[in-house]
Amino acid sequence: MNQAIKVQPDSAKAYYFLGTTYYTGGQLQKAEEHLMHALQLEKGMGTAELVLANVYMKQQKWEKALEYLDLYLKENPRAADRDQIQQTRAKVAARK
Repeated sequence: MNQAIKVQPDSAKAYYFLGTTYYTGGQLQKAEEHLMHALQLEKGMGTAELVLANVYMKQQKWEKALEYLDLYLKENPRAADRDQIQQTRAKVAARK
């Protein structure tokens, strides 16, 4: 995966996939770094926003999690998973 970034350093998807891999491996700091970079390269990448929200939920950074959940909901008003994301958002809001 790191090879993909070396070959195509401007690929938001490569950074997203690497960030997601770090997230699933429990390396939250590296996940955050790569997901943020993906979003810098491609604003509005909803999948990266959701994984980043999950990173912040794992770290109990509720305000940051809400920020990215809200961003996803704003940018994706007709998303198929909207109801689920709104339920998650309500649970996160109750924790802060």
